[in-house]
Amino acid sequence: MKKKWTLYLIHHSHTDIGCTDRQEKIERYHVDYIKSVIDILDAARNGSKKEWEGYKWTCENFWQVENFLENCDEEYKRKFTKYVKGLIDISLTYINMTELVDNEILDQKFQKGREYAERNQLDLNSAMTANINGFSWGYAETLGR
Repeated sequence: MKKKWTLYLIHHSHTDIGCTDRQEKIERYHVDYIKSVIDILDAARNGSKKEWEGYKWTCENFWQVENFLENCDEEYKRKFTKYVKGLIDISLTYINMTELVDNEILDQKFQKGREYAERNQLDLNSAMTANINGFSWGYAETLGR
């Protein structure tokens, strides 16, 4: 008998600073990615692209969100906050770093996402990494705080 599997896909864009391009370009790319996500969600909601209904997005790390919020207008900020309550997810990982980073720095970086969640009354309680190097056990300790 064949086993049935359920496969969950996470639609996101990977943050690879330095591997594919300079930090300034990667930053601009991710600001544009999030703007595009908001435009897609708007089109799905207003009925102009009904086939896009149910689309969801995950921001792989909070660094993307931080740069987006610093580099977009108030209308995009407002829409982002609206969509992050169900259609856009935010990983509390700040950015993919080396596993050599210590707990103090990890705690400081995770705190940025936690503060954003508290300010906007969001239930953000998860983190992801899509990086090959992985993380040491200190990462799990930071997640548990």
